[in-house]
Amino acid sequence: MRLSAEFHRRKLEQVQTELSRQGLDGLFVMNPVNIYYLTGLWYCPSGVMERPVFGLVSQEQDPVLMVSLDVFGHRGGNLSPVVNDIRVYTEYPYTKGQSTLVWACRQAEDAGLRGKVLGVEDNYMPLNDGVCQPWFGQIVDAFKGTVVPAGALVNRLRMVKEEEEIELLRQACHYADELMRVTSEEIREGRVEEEVGALARNRVETAMQTELSAIVPSLATGRIIEGAPRGYHDTARHDPERTLQSGVPIIINCFAVVGGYHGESERCGLLGTPTPRQRTLFEVAMESQLCALGTVRPGVQCRDVDLVARNIIEQAGFEYLYGVGHGIGLLGHEPPWVREGSETILEPGMCITVEPGLAVPGEGSFHCSQTVLVTDQECEPLTVADGIHRFDLP
Repeated sequence: MRLSAEFHRRKLEQVQTELSRQGLDGLFVMNPVNIYYLTGLWYCPSGVMERPVFGLVSQEQDPVLMVSLDVFGHRGGNLSPVVNDIRVYTEYPYTKGQSTLVWACRQAEDAGLRGKVLGVEDNYMPLNDGVCQPWFGQIVDAFKGTVVPAGALVNRLRMVKEEEEIELLRQACHYADELMRVTSEEIREGRVEEEVGALARNRVETAMQTELSAIVPSLATGRIIEGAPRGYHDTARHDPERTLQSGVPIIINCFAVVGGYHGESERCGLLGTPTPRQRTLFEVAMESQLCALGTVRPGVQCRDVDLVARNIIEQAGFEYLYGVGHGIGLLGHEPPWVREGSETILEPGMCITVEPGLAVPGEGSFHCSQTVLVTDQECEPLTVADGIHRFDLP
């Protein structure tokens, strides 16, 4: 399962339309996620962001991919189902006696953009600065034309999903829920957290490998965070030998990736009998999540969804320490941000998480997370793990 060539062609056409609307002649694409979204080439930069891949989309010319000899050699030249113009540099940070970014600018000029207006994804750090100069400044200095920031162009397109993307999200959410179910089954008092996580991941990853084919990429992973004393996911306290204990709040955080798209499912639970205080904290957190969920629909600003959850938690006498959620898709966390101050208006096709939490320093973090799709009228939960609003484990 993966995006089709027709999908990538549509997205390239949409970018060309947006270039015309914004008065740009071309766009330098730096973000690997956006390059996959537009061209179908999935890759991970090696080292510390070395050997970057650049995409070039223009109004009048065919798209171009610029890749290192290393990437080209490993893929046998079969890089994209929709881009035929592949240009290869020898090594980063220098190729043919010049910096790779200078070389890339020469390719853009040769592709018909000399003297034109070039948009650049300025909100993404595409590479390790191998020549100790600001990368955006290198492009401004080297390109024979006008360079303008255009980092939001593709990101805005990605916020609203097409049906192909939604189907991959549904699959990813199914396996995130399955990982939640399996992890809950494996939880026992006295068991090592790492053991529980490994057993659950192995079961779900095996199922994914059996049930899915042609996945680019696929992954199921989850973690258990027990008793975060500051009220957050306390990775500083990570101990691979720590065992699960009765009476300590547990966060089970699960996600899966299918065809590049993420699904997130998360719950809070407890082994043993909760104290009245713990029960109160959990119930306030769940009320804030369910009420925020009921607010998600087209036309609503993201900050207003956040405000619903905030009001419930603060009116109960607690401090609101983090926002409702975030967009989800080719990245686990991406726009739109469902947080205080976000004026983004929800639209059909947007996928977000709804996960407001009640984090109390010294007592733990109480929350659950669901991935939802904004529909024409309301929202549709894509993760629906059984027991997500129940405190008792397993």
